[in-house]
Amino acid sequence: MLLVAVTILVLYTAKRFQYLAVGWFWYAGTLVPVIGLIQVGSQARADRYTYIPLIGLFIIVAWGIPQLLKQWRHRKEVLIISSALILSCLFIMTRTQVGSWQNSITLFDQALKVTARNVFAYNNRGEAYYSLGNYQRAIEDFDKAIAIDPKFAQAYNNRGNAYVQLGNNKQAIDDYDKAVKFDPGYAESYFNLGNVYMSLGNQRQAIENYDKAVEFNPNDASAYLNRGAAHAILRNYRQALEDFDKAIEINPNYARAYDNRGIFTWSLATADRQLKT
Repeated sequence: MLLVAVTILVLYTAKRFQYLAVGWFWYAGTLVPVIGLIQVGSQARADRYTYIPLIGLFIIVAWGIPQLLKQWRHRKEVLIISSALILSCLFIMTRTQVGSWQNSITLFDQALKVTARNVFAYNNRGEAYYSLGNYQRAIEDFDKAIAIDPKFAQAYNNRGNAYVQLGNNKQAIDDYDKAVKFDPGYAESYFNLGNVYMSLGNQRQAIENYDKAVEFNPNDASAYLNRGAAHAILRNYRQALEDFDKAIEINPNYARAYDNRGIFTWSLATADRQLKT
């Protein structure tokens, strides 16, 4: 209703104040694609989408203020003082805002100060702590994200990664299992499960999870490589070579895949010569 009312007012005054029509229809016209008729991403709001529409409002301000102050006796002084005050306020606000952009931790700290129950901010800050090697703090943030959204698969997966780094494989498996429970197509969690089972010496269970990983992400060269290693341990030679070949096909620069295939092929050739002699 407000938009309609302003549009009617602008049309009514268009002949007298042309800048109003230019600025307002710029604003309204460019606003339509960015007001969220189609949701892009998971954010509630994104101020980056206001850059282009606000040009229209600035056109109104830039031409409107001189028009309003045209008859004022102290027009020059008013403009100088008001400009100085506005620039001072913007300077202070900018300095405060820039302080939040020192690093990922300070950025998500600020997000959590100004929003409530922000599951993504907790999860992302947890990832930042994880990248710094602070796994315990990362787990605390993942715990908070999960408390807000008990079905948030990514937080379970990330917390599982942190538990792996702390050597708590049992808890890691439990978290990865929950991740794929709430998101059955979560290839990364299947891959991580395979890695944990491999480290525990349970190659068959590892292969089952690598199977799921490549099912949902057929272009994951690492999953093929690790599944090939598991097959090699179980002496499934043909499957192992197929997986190493597939990893190289997906990523022709995958040095580890070449290395594993070379070692495995050499081992088979050596065993074959020993049998013949």
